Order: sequence, then C-alpha cells, then structure tokens
Amino acid sequence: MVVYEDAEAEALVLAAGVPEAWVREAPGVRARALPTRFGPLDLSLVAEGEARVRVSFGGACRPPGGFVLVSPLTRTLREVVIDGRARPAEEPGQVRLRERPGEVVLVTE
Repeated sequence: MVVYEDAEAEALVLAAGVPEAWVREAPGVRARALPTRFGPLDLSLVAEGEARVRVSFGGACRPPGGFVLVSPLTRTLREVVIDGRARPAEEPGQVRLRERPGEVVLVTE
C-alpha cells in the first residue's frame, strides 16, 4: 500500500506497505496524481545507499492532519532531513509531517 487515509486523524499514511526491495530497485517507487480526499499527491521513494531513502512530494494534497511517512527500510530511523533541515528521528520507523514538504530524507542507523 502506497497511501491510505487515517480518517480519525484526517492524515494520510504513506509507504506503510512498500517493501524495502521496491525502493532499492531503480527507479524506486513513483506515483503521480494519486487521488485522495485531500487532493492529488505525487510521491517518489528512492534508496540512496544502504541507510537512506529520499522521498519527494508534489501535487496539491494538503490533509488537515498532515502525513505519516513510514520508512520502507527495516533499520531504525536515526535522523530525518525535511527540506534540507536535519532533526533527530522521534519515532523508530516513521515520521509525522504537519505540512507537505518538498523532500524528506530518511536516515537509518
């Protein structure tokens, strides 16, 4: 599953069913104009080496509850880089995003 709605939180959960192998195989996972209740979403997930996944966002999708981005990598998240700003990961396997960023890099241990 690439995207599903958490109706209670009015958020979109992204990549919860995406296997690690899919992001490691070129060209990664790419979807354009995914229809959601909150507008269309463009999304791509591409592995960069063993410990990083670059996630690019596009489209007009703006869920009121934001996004929950689930890491397709099996290792624990160490750091998250959101639009160029790094921060420690708050949860071991996912990151919560209040607004739609342009790009997120998930960095594992």
